[in-house]
Amino acid sequence: NNTSANNQVVTVALSGAVKGLPQIKISTSSVAFGSVALTQTKSDSIIFTNIGDDILNITAKVTGGDSSNFTIAPSASNIAVAQSGVFNVKFSPTSFGSKTSAISFTANDTVYRVFSVNVSGASPLPTLATNIPSVSFGNVGIGIATQKLKITNSSVNQLIIDSIYTGTSRFAASVKSANVKDSLIIDVTFKPDSIRGYVDTLYLRNNSATSLVKIPMNGNVPYPTLLVSVPSI
Repeated sequence: NNTSANNQVVTVALSGAVKGLPQIKISTSSVAFGSVALTQTKSDSIIFTNIGDDILNITAKVTGGDSSNFTIAPSASNIAVAQSGVFNVKFSPTSFGSKTSAISFTANDTVYRVFSVNVSGASPLPTLATNIPSVSFGNVGIGIATQKLKITNSSVNQLIIDSIYTGTSRFAASVKSANVKDSLIIDVTFKPDSIRGYVDTLYLRNNSATSLVKIPMNGNVPYPTLLVSVPSI
């Protein structure tokens, strides 16, 4: 029987490619919101583009001392090759002052595995400024004299004037309290009852950095003058 088999070597050709890795391109390294009023919210975005060769997986969370003022959404994203993903950052200040924090990202990128984007914003105190440093009525007669005082607030937050009052009854303000978004005109009255000089202070208790603003006031009722047309008779 001729049943012997010849040993043969079979060569099989194989082909393929080494799978690539994801790679991050990020739109910004920081987000600054500027000034935002209390109870208001301002939004911005951080955009990631996958310029690599595999799906990019990213997770996000807010870290830092003022983290309660910022939010990030979504908390995770899977970004396909040559596609972009958007993370929305919101700033909602809960108190006056400057706020800073960071968005911490974790990714499967070989370079940027863990990295941060700094975020900042502010909610400044209201301001109280007046168009004149004092209210001076000069010389007036017995009766009522009026001057206008303009109050301005340059902050994004509302100026709350809890009380407006004077030290004596000879001077008075047309309003006793006010909420000022931009500006307010107050009528200040002077009601002298006798011939003499008067001084007083207008007090404005408010929520600015100077919680009690004091504005000096003065007025005078002079003695009558006697004019004689001829020096002698």
